[in-house]
Amino acid sequence: MLFCLITSISFSLYAQRLNGPWFGELNVGGNKLGIIFKFSNQNGVLSCTMDVPMQSLKDFGIQVVKQTETQIELKSTPLGASFKGEIANENLIKGFWSQSGATLPLDLKPGVGEKVIRPQEPHGPFAY
Repeated sequence: MLFCLITSISFSLYAQRLNGPWFGELNVGGNKLGIIFKFSNQNGVLSCTMDVPMQSLKDFGIQVVKQTETQIELKSTPLGASFKGEIANENLIKGFWSQSGATLPLDLKPGVGEKVIRPQEPHGPFAY
């Protein structure tokens, strides 16, 4: 019984550590593609959504396949993609993104990364 209590406390603390956004960049053909995984913990159940700002993807549902104190595994059937990571510490998840037969390194850090600056977003003042 004590083991069950310790295990449930451990998983609860783990889920709390992954609360909030985690950001990483894929290097795709020399271009960087930022990915944000947003974790939330509802009643001890970890859930996740994904943003890819450069592709205007926001709040895309991601399945949490596996979670332990040291590992996280995510999957998206519609995208044919998955992420497997080792939790190195509270500020780093070292992992790999797999999609369409390719596997690329993807390390995640807490936060959302830098704001995407698009040249088509005008900044004033304008001399009209």
